[in-house]
Amino acid sequence: MVRSELEAKSEISICLNEKKPIRVLHVDDNIVFLKATKEFLELKEFFEVDTSTSYADAIEKIGKKKYDVIVSNYQIQEKDGLQLLYELRKNGNNTPFIIFAEKGKEEILIKALNLGADHYINKGGTQEVVFTELAHSICRLAESKRTENRIKGSEEKYRKIFENAKDGIVFLDKKGKIIDVNIKATEIFGGKKEELIGKHFKEIGALHPDDIQRVMKAFADGIAGKSFSINLHIRNKNQKEFVIECSAFRAIVNDELVTVAIIRDVTDRVQAEEACRASEEKYRTLVENSLQGIVVVQDFRIVFANRAFAEISGYTVEELLSLPPESVKALVHPDDRKLVWGRFLDRLQGKSVEPRYEYRGIRKDGKICWLEMFANRVYYNGKPAIQGAIIDITERKKAEQEAEENKVNIVKLISYIPEAAAYLDENFRIVAINTRFSEFFGYSEEEVKGKHIDDVVVPKDLLEQAKKLNNDAKEGYASFYAVRKRKDGTLVPVSISAAPAILRNKFLGYVVFYKDITELKKLQDELEESRKHFQSLFNLMADPVAIVDEKGKILEVTQKVEEITGFKKEELIGKNFLKTEIATAKTKAMMIKNLVKRMLGVHIDPYEVEILTKDKRKLMYEINAVKIDYKGKSADLVVFRDISDRKKLEEKLRVVGGLTRHDVRNKLSVVTGNVYLLKQKLNENAEALKRLESIDMAVRQIEQIFEFARNYEKLGVEKLTCVDVGKAFDEAASLFSAKKGIEIINECRGLTVLADSLLRQLFYNLIDNSLKYGQKVKTIRIRYKRISNDKLEIIYEDDGVGIPSEIRKKLFREGVGKGTGYGLFMIKRICEVYGWVIEESGQPNKGVKFTMKINIENSENVPVTSVIDKQKTQFISDHPEEVCQSPK
Repeated sequence: MVRSELEAKSEISICLNEKKPIRVLHVDDNIVFLKATKEFLELKEFFEVDTSTSYADAIEKIGKKKYDVIVSNYQIQEKDGLQLLYELRKNGNNTPFIIFAEKGKEEILIKALNLGADHYINKGGTQEVVFTELAHSICRLAESKRTENRIKGSEEKYRKIFENAKDGIVFLDKKGKIIDVNIKATEIFGGKKEELIGKHFKEIGALHPDDIQRVMKAFADGIAGKSFSINLHIRNKNQKEFVIECSAFRAIVNDELVTVAIIRDVTDRVQAEEACRASEEKYRTLVENSLQGIVVVQDFRIVFANRAFAEISGYTVEELLSLPPESVKALVHPDDRKLVWGRFLDRLQGKSVEPRYEYRGIRKDGKICWLEMFANRVYYNGKPAIQGAIIDITERKKAEQEAEENKVNIVKLISYIPEAAAYLDENFRIVAINTRFSEFFGYSEEEVKGKHIDDVVVPKDLLEQAKKLNNDAKEGYASFYAVRKRKDGTLVPVSISAAPAILRNKFLGYVVFYKDITELKKLQDELEESRKHFQSLFNLMADPVAIVDEKGKILEVTQKVEEITGFKKEELIGKNFLKTEIATAKTKAMMIKNLVKRMLGVHIDPYEVEILTKDKRKLMYEINAVKIDYKGKSADLVVFRDISDRKKLEEKLRVVGGLTRHDVRNKLSVVTGNVYLLKQKLNENAEALKRLESIDMAVRQIEQIFEFARNYEKLGVEKLTCVDVGKAFDEAASLFSAKKGIEIINECRGLTVLADSLLRQLFYNLIDNSLKYGQKVKTIRIRYKRISNDKLEIIYEDDGVGIPSEIRKKLFREGVGKGTGYGLFMIKRICEVYGWVIEESGQPNKGVKFTMKINIENSENVPVTSVIDKQKTQFISDHPEEVCQSPK
């Protein structure tokens, strides 16, 4: 039972305030007394009295009707009044019970009170006093019972409200211990009711440490009679975090002073408020820093303006806020004030008004500017106002005026064009046409103006094609051959050109031109016929031929390709040759390298390749390619010439050459042996010795020529591998037994390059020339120099007499020189095989200087694709396993 202090002191007279009558059962064996009592009580409008003379009759009436008070004499028929009281209380009937007995029956009073009687009235005394006391007692007991019932009903209602309240409710005693909690409170704290009741609010573990002192102070204020409301952060037993709003007040529960705490989960509200504050801050920041002018006008005064509007108007924000109503109105041009301020009033009155409009404003310096406003009705400080978002469109207005002038100029411009021309807006609708357009298509300008160009001149079956043309024009330029329709329905082939119309950097639409290409179409038909003839001749070529584009895609092949390789055209055409199986990996690498060189404009001589047939046979072919124009695009016409027979013949010549040299050398040995014998026998015959010496020299020259032939045959035969330059030079030098005290300096040891065994022959020829013809050579030196990441120079030099200037230009030609004339020629050819360039830059009487330049960009024959770094040099061939390193 809960009562506030005020309620506890209030008394309500049920007899005076309740309209519901008090139902009384009076039991007595004295019928006269019953009647008198009934008449007396019912003089009062609020009494309703039933009477009974016996125990049984009273029990029956009580069972049928609910009474507010039962009055019983001690003596009644059948049994006494105490037995009636005992029976009622035993059966749970708690109706107020008054014992009406005579004086001197005190023992009856004690028994009655022990059985649960509520009052005892002595019948002794005057009837007025007795009846008045009886009426008063009945009234008091009825009032007390009804009050008790109301309180009990209130408590049940309260309990339902308490348990089902949407807010958490916690009852705390004076010490802060929890007396009771409702369901919502258990949900917030994350525990069961029995786990919370009896604990101090600090012990439930939900409060944030920072909030405990605040709660303690608030609780103390509550005990002192001060109400409070605070927000707290809590974490419940399930580790869920909440923000709660806690308010409290004092109350009386079961006659004890308690604190009632109302706890509301305001997590969402707090988050929403924080989000709202953040949003408001963002909005204010956005408005303050907006590039648009923002102004709020209320009662013809500016109550808010941002910096952007201040800049537009020429005033400061403070000046704008201080302007009187007349000055605010004067910010609008006189000719536009009716529009602006008229709409201002209409909008305030709630009328539907167009939110966007343009008007002229007057700046602080008196200059006129064009403004565009987006206005809406808002509440500012609780009162209606008009908010305007304003953009300065002065430059746009000027641009629009300029655009109109430009359009007029474009219309004039197309009128002078001899071809059919139309000026279209940004949606490809016709703005104007020239006279030639009218003549060509048969329309007047009035008939087509405002219509989409496709609806006027495009046949229905070509509308998709026309859309593509329009899209190309949007990208910048469109050129097309198509068919267009005249007014009379006839179709005509035309060349169409369309592009954006841009004047003074302003986009004004599109201009489209139509040129009659009827004659050109005839020529194209003739060209198509010629193409068919070319295709026929192409297929009749004796050698296999393919046409390849710049990316290596096969565009066409002859029937001969099908016959020789076994691949069908459809297996080859449209594919990149690198992804076909028609060539070996070595051939593909060589072809792609040469294709790149051709794209760079480098001339490529015919070269040999290996072709694979479908059944995996290898065929040797020589490729020669020439640039052609194929279907309007650059391509290579590649001719494959079968060189299998030639390769067989070369092999035979190599074998025959080797055998021939072997046999001739045997015979020459016989000649030199006989010459030696003759020299011994004719050692005194000077003329004979001279003749024999000539024969001996001729034989040595023949052997040198044979050696040259043998080495020449090796050119390009060996696969290039990593060769140590210093080692090759040492081996060449070691072949000379008599160096005449010459110092040989080798600074290339450890340097490796892609070469073959002829590199040693190259150095041998250089050293041989120095020893034979250098005359005063004291030092021979070889070194290398890194020029850049992809260039290297190997330098051979001596300090002899050098090379005369008159033969330097033809130094490397065949037959030039003091000996056979093949030494330097052979050196140059070896360098060419390696892809090197060799030059001689020595000075007469100071020695020779041969520089071998290794530069992959200039190399046309050697598959080298990377060059030297001084610390870590790499020559990488087309075979990825071949990597050459320089000294570290």
